[in-house]
Amino acid sequence: MNMLRRKPWIVLFCWSVAAGCGPSSGDPSTETVRVADAYAALMLLHEQYRSQDRDRDSLLYHRQVQSLLDSTGFSREEFFAAVERQLRTLESSRLFYERLYTALELRRNKP
Repeated sequence: MNMLRRKPWIVLFCWSVAAGCGPSSGDPSTETVRVADAYAALMLLHEQYRSQDRDRDSLLYHRQVQSLLDSTGFSREEFFAAVERQLRTLESSRLFYERLYTALELRRNKP
């Protein structure tokens, strides 16, 4: 019985290791870059909003989110659909998260 409980975890672990060791398809697509950059900007905006203890104005926050999405060429629905597309496969997810990490690092290191 104990082995039956471990089996799904072992399979998942082996699959993730095998997928991670496989050949890389190279650079992320244009959509991956756009979505990851927009996602990074949204994450930083959210963090900035959370860190402000005084007078949290949710209307202002939602306007800023909409403005950021408009500047990247996404509607809310398009953005959510694009993120979902990025997470459909292991390889596209890996490229998306790598680009997201890079975008966050670039923004963090800006003066």
